[in-house]
Order: sequence, then structure tokens, then C-alpha cells
Amino acid sequence: MLKRPVVTATDEHDIPAMFKKINEKCMVAGISKGGISKHLRYTTAKIVGGSIGVTVAAHPTGKNYKRPEL
Repeated sequence: MLKRPVVTATDEHDIPAMFKKINEKCMVAGISKGGISKHLRYTTAKIVGGSIGVTVAAHPTGKNYKRPEL
């Protein structure tokens, strides 16, 4: 699909979990913001090059995942 090799990167992100029903495996403890100390952690996979980046996937991960598995 791509005509030449690309550089890929993964980044972890934590967002405050303000919803009731959620998979606890994807939760991490974080700094309390507005009384919320649980955060949803997800990882994004990007194709990067020059000054642009394109996110191609986002996956809830939690604290016990291994990057090669993703």
C-alpha cells in the first residue's frame, strides 16, 4: 500500500476516566484532577515523517501490556 519504507512510533496517553462502565484492565492510577484519580491508558501507533504524522491505530492498553504485543 505504501510506496516506500516509513518510520513508525507508538505513544502512551492517559485521560481521566469519568465514565462508569469501563474495562478495569485498561485503567491506571494517576494524578488526581478534579477528584478523578483513575485514568484510561491507550496507545497510538503513528506513521511519522518530516513535519507530519498520521495516527493509524489507537488501542486501550493499561499498565501490564508489552509493547511488542501491541
